Parts: sequence; structure tokens; C-alpha cells
Amino acid sequence: MAAPTEVTRIIDTRLTTEEPSFHFFDYIVHTLSLLAIGCLIAGVLTQPDEALYDYDEATGLHIHTGAIFPWHPILMSIGVLLFLTQGVLAYRMSWGLEDRPTKRKWHRFNQLAGSLLIVGGAIAIISDKIRQQGNVWPHHVHPYFGAITLLQIVLQVAIGLHKYVYETLRGTKVYTLHGYMGLIIY
Repeated sequence: MAAPTEVTRIIDTRLTTEEPSFHFFDYIVHTLSLLAIGCLIAGVLTQPDEALYDYDEATGLHIHTGAIFPWHPILMSIGVLLFLTQGVLAYRMSWGLEDRPTKRKWHRFNQLAGSLLIVGGAIAIISDKIRQQGNVWPHHVHPYFGAITLLQIVLQVAIGLHKYVYETLRGTKVYTLHGYMGLIIY
């Protein structure tokens, strides 16, 4: 049996020379993301018909809302849980993405797709509020956090695209805090 110091040396050597494999963690993230999205879509699609109608007191009629609101949680959830998660994990996982340029492309695709879905979810809720209330002024804490987070995501995407173009054209590193800010925002 190896001495404790020898075991420590072997572990340290493996940790510094071998790339860790997170395939099980990756599987868990995918499974939970898809499960959450599936539950959300099932919940939205199985809501009672009354939830899709508003009562208009002036006319006494039930007016169909057009089902714009349900797109807000669907698009936001798919954007964050599926795409932004994969974009954040692109540099940390090894799903056959061995070289950095390939990981960068995977990161960029997922972040852009997730951001577009999030903006679509924001458009859905804003259009629903305008149609129902005539304004978008928030009355609760949730919309404030959502608006701040959306602005941070848009800014982070703009910085990421600028970073990509600048590094591609000039070959020098810029915005080195972009990765850390992305983790904080996520």
C-alpha cells in the first residue's frame, strides 16, 4: 500500500495532467433542463380555458387573451435552462469539443440562441401587458429583476460579439472579465 504522501502525489498529478470528465454531470444538467421545460410546456398547454379569457366588465363578455403570455415562461425557460446553460458549460465540459475554437463556436451559438429566446420571452410579456393594461410599468419585484437581467444579458452578448470580432481581426485578447461577468449574470 502506498504511503499517504504517495497517494496525494498521484492524485495531484492526475488532477493537473488529466482533463476532468463531467459526462455524468452533463447528463444530469440535460435531463433536468428538459424535464423542467417539459413540465412548463405541459402546464401551459393544460391550463383551463378560463385562464385564456379575461372578463371585460364594460361589455360583460369573456375576451380571448390570444395566449401571448404563455410564450413568456416557455421562451425564457428554454433560453436559460437549455441554451444559456450549455453556453456557460461549453468551456468547462468535454463532449467531444476538444479544441478551443470549436468550444468557442459552441459557446457563441448557445449564448446567441438563448439570448434571442429570452428577448422573445420579454417581447411576449411586454406585448401582453400593453394589450391588457395599456402600459408596461411593473407592479412587482419580478419584472424589475427581469429587466435588469435582460439588460445585463444584452450587454454581455454585445461585449462577447465585440470580443469575438476584435480577437479574430487583431489576434489580441480583450474584455478578459467577459467570462467572469457571464457566470455572475447566469
